[in-house]
Amino acid sequence: MIKFNAITRLTLLSSVVVLIFFGFGSYVIYSIYQIEKHHQLNYEIDKVLNHANQCQLSQKEFLLGAYTDENFVMKGSNASYEEFNTSINQIIKQTNAFSENPIVKNLDRKILFSNLKQDLESYQKLFVQTAALMKEKGFKDLGLEGKMREAIHYIENSELLPSKVNLLTLRRHEKDFLLRKDPQYIEKFRSDFNKFAVQIENIEANEEEKLALSQALTTYQANFEKITEIEKQIGFSEKEGLRSKMAFRYSSIDAQLNDLIQQINLTTRRKTREIIFTIISLFVVVMLAFVAALRFLLLAIAKPIAELRDAANKISYGDLSVNVEHIKASKLLVRLIESVQRIVFKLQEVMRLIEQISTRKVTQEQTMSGENDDISKTLNKIIFELQVIDKEEEKRRWYNESVAKFGDVLRLNQLKTQDVYDNIIKNYVKILDATQGALFVLEEAEESFLTMKACYAYERKKFINKKIYAGEGLAGTAWLEKDTILLTDIPDDYVEITSGLGNANPTCLLIVPLKINEQVVGVVEIASFSTFEEHEIKLVETLAENVASFIQNNKVNEKTRRLLETSEMLTQQMCEQEEELRQNMEEMQATQEEMRRNETEMEQQIHKLKNENNLLKSLSVN
Repeated sequence: MIKFNAITRLTLLSSVVVLIFFGFGSYVIYSIYQIEKHHQLNYEIDKVLNHANQCQLSQKEFLLGAYTDENFVMKGSNASYEEFNTSINQIIKQTNAFSENPIVKNLDRKILFSNLKQDLESYQKLFVQTAALMKEKGFKDLGLEGKMREAIHYIENSELLPSKVNLLTLRRHEKDFLLRKDPQYIEKFRSDFNKFAVQIENIEANEEEKLALSQALTTYQANFEKITEIEKQIGFSEKEGLRSKMAFRYSSIDAQLNDLIQQINLTTRRKTREIIFTIISLFVVVMLAFVAALRFLLLAIAKPIAELRDAANKISYGDLSVNVEHIKASKLLVRLIESVQRIVFKLQEVMRLIEQISTRKVTQEQTMSGENDDISKTLNKIIFELQVIDKEEEKRRWYNESVAKFGDVLRLNQLKTQDVYDNIIKNYVKILDATQGALFVLEEAEESFLTMKACYAYERKKFINKKIYAGEGLAGTAWLEKDTILLTDIPDDYVEITSGLGNANPTCLLIVPLKINEQVVGVVEIASFSTFEEHEIKLVETLAENVASFIQNNKVNEKTRRLLETSEMLTQQMCEQEEELRQNMEEMQATQEEMRRNETEMEQQIHKLKNENNLLKSLSVN
């Protein structure tokens, strides 16, 4: 049997201890890496959820604006349409990547990914089908609506119609349906259409002209019925047609993604518990190894202790590159115990930090005990990377919440337009933590100009009347160039509003044009005491598109409302004129009857006079 002397045995024991420490440290680093992979997967799924939310937002924007978007009807695509397809393709791409992720594979969720893929493809097909129907329907002079308008304009321009009251009533039902998507107007249209068709049949004109009018009326009715069928397929409300199917698919996608997140979170927590349990077990093993080593040292006092103390000190400060082959003998047992205790404390601190870092309870950089403190270096690197991820996540959360909040503001249709403008600039200022903000809206005239619709400064609404022409000032320049302007050196006399605390001038000014389809409909101007960051500028530009869409839709709705009022007023005037004409005809008939009665009486008197005259003549002859 081979016998080892004390120095050899101490060397072997020290080597075993070093290997245990090295294995423990390696496992700690590996464990942190595993936890970070789980958190990274959660982050990627959050991105997919953001894309899903963007899909829903783009879908709603598309359904809201495509009805009146001539560019979409002509080309079959617009910004919302492209944004939806981009987002849905990103979701499909990322979910395919998830299915190959080792963590997700261990969850055995093949059926979930299969269903999710089918739902995504179905959701995209339903959206494309809806877009195709809306393009087929058309707008103004395009599509089915264009054919319908062409046919009815032919009838309107005909001089054969004795009265256009029924025609105008028919047009009103048509426009009411196109605006409100209410099925009751379909029945009203059909009822009044039959009356108008009878009126056409009773027109006194040659057969060729009557046939042309009848064909135009038939074309008008056929295209209207096609449009109503398209609207029925799309859905008169969120609970009908393709809109209902898209909502169902989106709900299914959202539920499956949330289920996947739950499963991954459960796996992450289970993995964390396993790691902590393993670390504790390893720690117990290390402690047992120390006890065994201590017992060995107590049994062999002559063993090399002094230099082992120095090696233990290096390990306690995080230096794992310790060479114990040249250790010499010493009897400093007290210091050896102190060194071992420092090692224990260091291991306990590492274990505590691992748990706190994984739960974000520790975010500050750890103080290093020296240049060779490898454990502290690794922990600080992980803390830094987690902080970067958390900051980016906070920016994304802030961005999404701000977009959702603005969407709620723009969807408050029961408010007056001015109230919406006030809420828009108020939310701009509050979200960006700015000092002042102004909203300018383009007024179309012979020489178009921007007029200030809302102003908010120092947490109060301001009332300022201001007009800006193209190229005039910074706002006019942004309008003319259709591009964002960011200034960090603002002239002292530029800002007209001051607070009650003094005349401090903002240090940063952001001016963003409100564009829709490269057409500027307004400008938003925001001033702040702090410099706007890139993600804040991106948010303002993104929201500017939504605000521009709201302004454009509001103008279209206002113009439509005025046209409807004018149409109703003309209809009322025609009815009044018709009633007045009828009364005049009745008066003329009464006058003619009176004249005929007087004429009859005169003839009777003349006849009587003639008889009397003849009688007198006969008497005079006799």
